[in-house]
Amino acid sequence: MYTHAELCAEIGVALGKTCEEPESELRVGVLVSHLIDPSSAVDDIQSKLDTFLNGVPLEGDAENLLVWFKEAGFADNSVATVTASHSSLAFLIDGQCGIPISHALLLIAAARKMGLTSFGVNFPGHFLVAVGDEIVDPLSYSVIEPAKLDRKFDFHLPATPQMIGLRMLNNLKALSLRDGEVAQALDIVDVQMAIADDAESKSSLYYERGEFWLRLGAAAAAKEAFTLCAEICPYPELSERARTQAASIDLGKQIFH
Repeated sequence: MYTHAELCAEIGVALGKTCEEPESELRVGVLVSHLIDPSSAVDDIQSKLDTFLNGVPLEGDAENLLVWFKEAGFADNSVATVTASHSSLAFLIDGQCGIPISHALLLIAAARKMGLTSFGVNFPGHFLVAVGDEIVDPLSYSVIEPAKLDRKFDFHLPATPQMIGLRMLNNLKALSLRDGEVAQALDIVDVQMAIADDAESKSSLYYERGEFWLRLGAAAAAKEAFTLCAEICPYPELSERARTQAASIDLGKQIFH
């Protein structure tokens, strides 16, 4: 029986390998889905997705694909109270309900199955999808006009598997914190560290790790995390904040876990 920390360590290793593979967005989602529901094996989740994708029309354009999803009941299923299950691709297939990035991964895979160029768009606040020449809102399965959202954002820049993994895990981390599960959020930071591939991401994660360890009363671990953030952070303001945090920690007040 895995502990949550052990499961996260295993998922982190798997995600690290998967993110290096081309067009691995769906597989990233499968691994995150297994993290959400460890009782569902990775192969079983993948099999469920493969069965669903076998029903995708083999010909057509973005409009045809969006109509197909709408007729299958996937459009406009807003979530009143978000839970971790709403990030699961298996849950999405079963109930047609999930958060935008989960819908997006399914839409990207379906578009590619149809032979269309498709990738995720890491737009702030609401993940989007490029399908052919169109930008799509994956929650409503409708085409949108990028210029009405942000004229400066590059909607032609694909979200990497690493970006997608980090964003999906951010959602789970936020839910853990909402529910007061700080240790669980710390485990998720460790998964993110396994796939973060730049100093900006890693330094932010070190800073979060420091904050979470402080909340758990582990002063030495917090001090180490803040120090690592300060050493690699490319942003002087965050680096100085981390350095100040590290210097302010009294190791005499540490609670041992």
